Amino acid sequence: MLNKRIYMTILGIVIVGSAALAGNQYIRPAKQANESAQEGVLLSTAQADHKVFNNLQELESFADVIIEANVISPGTVEEFFQNGHKIDAANKVQVKVNRSYKGDLKEGNEITVYEPGYMKDGLYVNIEGYKIMNMSGKYMLFLSKAPTGTYAVEGVYQGKFDLNIKQEVKVTDYKTSSYTLQEFEKLDYVGHEIETFNSLKKEVLSKYGSK
Repeated sequence: MLNKRIYMTILGIVIVGSAALAGNQYIRPAKQANESAQEGVLLSTAQADHKVFNNLQELESFADVIIEANVISPGTVEEFFQNGHKIDAANKVQVKVNRSYKGDLKEGNEITVYEPGYMKDGLYVNIEGYKIMNMSGKYMLFLSKAPTGTYAVEGVYQGKFDLNIKQEVKVTDYKTSSYTLQEFEKLDYVGHEIETFNSLKKEVLSKYGSK
């Protein structure tokens, strides 16, 4: 079925679209031997069959939890194995709730969120252009809750928006050459579905951005 949500449950943690990392990858040009991980960021982007939300109201109805939050400690890469083989990885990050709009979380609660992207040795691996959170952002998060009490971002790139970044994503923001670290940190999205992302973010900023 088109536009269905794909969830892969590993150790009781729900991660969106994780199976897609095994194929359909678009690897960006490799670093030169003398280029350190600190000098730039390259993309490795995977596609996944996922729900595409037509508007903010639809996204809100799918999410178990809607919060405004900030990251309280740097994320870590968590790898998942099956029968001794690595089958997936995700960014594991702790966030603190500033405001709660849906669900049972309260201001001041701290939760673990798994993100469909991670950085390793200067290569940013992601699904559908998702950009991981950082400690300088103020984020609107639309989350799904796993039985373990951890959370995953709803709709891959459609469930996280940095309220501090007001400008729309442009075609030129996506590139196949390396980003500087400064460029990368200022981005909220690194995929091709620019129109969908911008449309949702415009609604998010209008409803939640001034609160």
